[in-house]
Amino acid sequence: MDPASTSAREILELVLGFLERNLWKIIVLVVLIVARKSIGGLIERIIKFRFSWGGASGDVEAVPPSISTTEGASTAIESRTAKGTPQETDPLELQEKEEETKDWFPAMHNAFLSGDIERAKEVFESYGARETDADSRHSSEALYLNMLYTYGNDPSALTQLELLHNNSASTTQLGDSALWLSLSYGAAKDYKKAESVWQDAIQRAGDEPQRTEFIVSLAYVYRNEGSVERAIELLEQRLSEVDDSTQRAAIYRALSTNEEDRADEHAAAIALEKSVELSPGNRETLFNAAYAQSKAKLRLLSVSNYRTLINLNPHHGTALNNLGVCANEFDVNGRAVTLYRKASDEGNTLGNGESRI
Repeated sequence: MDPASTSAREILELVLGFLERNLWKIIVLVVLIVARKSIGGLIERIIKFRFSWGGASGDVEAVPPSISTTEGASTAIESRTAKGTPQETDPLELQEKEEETKDWFPAMHNAFLSGDIERAKEVFESYGARETDADSRHSSEALYLNMLYTYGNDPSALTQLELLHNNSASTTQLGDSALWLSLSYGAAKDYKKAESVWQDAIQRAGDEPQRTEFIVSLAYVYRNEGSVERAIELLEQRLSEVDDSTQRAAIYRALSTNEEDRADEHAAAIALEKSVELSPGNRETLFNAAYAQSKAKLRLLSVSNYRTLINLNPHHGTALNNLGVCANEFDVNGRAVTLYRKASDEGNTLGNGESRI
């Protein structure tokens, strides 16, 4: 056996072991010594992608390790803000109300799936009569009308949904009904109307995080109609306008999806790496980034993100399996077998194939 290849495998074994113990300074040193040429190529690709996005991406951004920077504005991008409960509420009454309302959607959904439209209407109307929060009522009605239109084949539901959206009394209501109205238009392949919904919402957005959220939604409409270049142009423009890390992370995730659509795996992987940097601790983004980087043969980035994800969740069977695939490709077979066994213990039975789920 060639002594040089044996030495390389031993070093890679050490790298994986050190990664598991989070000794990042030693990893960097080893990688710089062993793989300085490939690192140099990766840096060149990152610089190339910077310019391919019109300079909007900038350099690799360093963010503090604290996740606290994602609080506040992050709720506008990642999820709707939770509604507050009244200050003086009987805990028993609150519990009873939650029990009454929590099962309405599964019941309505099942009714639609079984074709029992009247039952679906009854479930929603019963829920609507109890719901006292205006924003929640508005959002739920928009969802119901979307399902009545798509599952129930009721054309009048679209007219009702348009009216509901036009009567939005808050920016929260605006965003929620815009989503379901846009999806309704999309189901009918009426992308021009779906575009119009988000263009109007962007003009009426309550703040910059919400404006970014709506712009990302508009980009997905462009993507769905096959206008990927148009979507990327829109996202690049917004990227050049905002500094907030949470908003930029959301834009990079959308960029990655569009880059993947135009078969640029390297650009898609780097965009997700940027999102990881800007939203540390986001497990879904970590996994998606690691998977995309593995596909793009950016193995060092992939291993790093899989290891971070496993540090956050040691029982992530798919990440353990996929890290085993990376180890196998590095020709560290003993380590790969160990990782496959751990993955199997966590219920992942894929063996030596990389999985996205």
